[in-house]
Amino acid sequence: MKKFFTTFQESRLRNKGVSHKSLNLKSLIILSAFMLFVLCSYRGVGQSISRTQIISNAVPYTTYTFTAASSNIKHGVSCSGVGNIITPSWVTTGSNTSMPYCWGGFSTLASFTTGLTNGKSAGDDDCTTGGDASESCALGVDCSGFVSRTWGRASKESTSSLPNISTALSSASLVQPGDIFNHAGSHVRLVETNYANGNYRVIESSANGWHVAYHTYTASQLSSYTPRKYVNVTNTASCGTPSSLTASSVTSSSVVLNWSVISGAVSYNVQYKPSSSSTWTTVTATATSQSISGLSPSTSYQFQVQAVCSSAGSYSSAVSFTTLPSSTPCGIPAGLSSSSITSSSAMLSWTAVSGAVSYNVQYKPSTSSTWITISSTTVTQSISGLSASTSYQFQIQAVCSSTGVYSSAASFTTLAATSTGSTITIGTASSAYSAHPFGSANSDERSEYIITKAELTASGWSSSASFLKSIAFNVSNAATAQPLGNFSITIAHTSAASFTSSSFLTGADAAIVYSGIFTAAAGWNTFNFGTPFAYDGTSNLLITICWDNSSFSANSAVLANSYSNYVGLYYRANISSGGVCSQTTGTQSYYRPNAKLVFSSSASMSTFEGGQQRSLVVPAPSDLNAANQNDFEVFPNPLDGTALFGRFADAGDKKMTAAIYDMLGRAVFSKEIVVEGGEFSLSFADENLKSGIYLFVGISDSKRFTKRIVVKK
Repeated sequence: MKKFFTTFQESRLRNKGVSHKSLNLKSLIILSAFMLFVLCSYRGVGQSISRTQIISNAVPYTTYTFTAASSNIKHGVSCSGVGNIITPSWVTTGSNTSMPYCWGGFSTLASFTTGLTNGKSAGDDDCTTGGDASESCALGVDCSGFVSRTWGRASKESTSSLPNISTALSSASLVQPGDIFNHAGSHVRLVETNYANGNYRVIESSANGWHVAYHTYTASQLSSYTPRKYVNVTNTASCGTPSSLTASSVTSSSVVLNWSVISGAVSYNVQYKPSSSSTWTTVTATATSQSISGLSPSTSYQFQVQAVCSSAGSYSSAVSFTTLPSSTPCGIPAGLSSSSITSSSAMLSWTAVSGAVSYNVQYKPSTSSTWITISSTTVTQSISGLSASTSYQFQIQAVCSSTGVYSSAASFTTLAATSTGSTITIGTASSAYSAHPFGSANSDERSEYIITKAELTASGWSSSASFLKSIAFNVSNAATAQPLGNFSITIAHTSAASFTSSSFLTGADAAIVYSGIFTAAAGWNTFNFGTPFAYDGTSNLLITICWDNSSFSANSAVLANSYSNYVGLYYRANISSGGVCSQTTGTQSYYRPNAKLVFSSSASMSTFEGGQQRSLVVPAPSDLNAANQNDFEVFPNPLDGTALFGRFADAGDKKMTAAIYDMLGRAVFSKEIVVEGGEFSLSFADENLKSGIYLFVGISDSKRFTKRIVVKK
């Protein structure tokens, strides 16, 4: 541009027959104005585009299917001029869906397909090097490259240059399809739907899965982002208003809502609520009908519909419908009993009620007038956080298509405390964070956290309580029915106060203190250790949490503090077989979940074994449903006293109380375990079972299974 300015100036002077020095002030003003016009025109280059076209450009990136060869998957491969190349872990040989994330990437679907045949990497999630905008080694799009493509830009913009071609909106509520939420120098998200209730669905290329995908955010989650509108977007008329609203297939708990089609609509926002309520529930539909469930019987409801074209139209007038009465009232649970009682926990159980889909469990100290209510989908429920030597009451209510009546209350008394100890709470945050340690929007995750000795001391830790027996994390929003398989917690000593690199730490005296299947629930989730961790009193604590699943749903958010240094490190992936527990590097994080640690002055596990009571009273056979003993086996039998294995005829997952009794009726072992796929194992390494005849008793789903076993050493 400087060369053009000089050439233009000198040519003009030659034509006028004057020298540089004779150029008058007026000429300079005219020439400067002309060049300002050229520069402004140059920066705003780009053709107009409709909002519908922007979304049409974006959606194929989420559904794009490609076939990767082994040559398209790279890990730590150096690329000249680009840096380290790491293919996202979800990309496997064979068929894959959605455009992979690529740091600095600006691929089209066509260039991506062509590049694969040339052996280039299908994405690059190494965000520590310069990126690959030229597609010399890796293919895909990053967040700003994706927005640049959807906006029809001829060259890639960055999150810092996008404000040069867009206009800031005065409020996030004004965004329409095709607008963006931009955080300059960090990240950008393309708006697909403004739900008009403070929630927004976006399409983005991000580290959340390392590919182009839909995600939904609240206004508070987007508070650090600026809503912006592309300068070349065309304003089109909003959608028409849906009519002919009807409700069909009405039951006591569900309905199908219908309305007329609106020309140009790409989706519809459906709002419904009880007629007596002022709060609407909003869902999105892509057709002209929507099934709604979870309604209350014999209740009047209203619903209204809004069409979304290139922008959202107006909501229709509300139409009413009434759900049918409940056809089958729930029965009242009976057979209430308690087991595995400790000084701070108990296992509650009851008989099943026909037609029940869940149960409401209420418990309280007998002297209190306030019940604590939790929900269970089985006929057992473990409760913790109880006070020692305290009488408690509990009652159960079945939930069918409607809720039943609470049972009569049953009582139990917790054991006395066996040792002195202290409960340490680290972190006081009240805000939610969802990426780790229960980030089940992916199927596999490894997380590590550091808690310093200084933090423990400041929170009240005493050197007299040197054995760590449990840890708990406060879940603010639990993913629905998302168990985390192969879940484990490892504790170790470390001298590190933070993660100074992306490498996971190993620590000293590392011990797996908890393992099993874990499903997050709202509130404090406590993990009682099978063996206490002996804290040396001087080191910092290194906490490792790892799990792997074969599926994923949504993140379970925890209450977490943000710190000034990296106190966390995590890695997430979607791996069909195996997991990420051996992963050596991850992403550094300032966030660490609030944690509650229970220390004790005693190393004895006479009260606990695997977090449960070591001795218990087994209900008499008359208190339990009869079980077909042929549906259950244990082996080897005889055994050498070190391990016992069991198998059920049904291959389901369940909780079970396992106990061993000698011929005098004395309990020599008991433990609450999880049966996975119909199979389980028990270790007696610390029990010193002598040679002799014993009775194995298993209690699960209100059924009693017994087998006589022989120990030969």
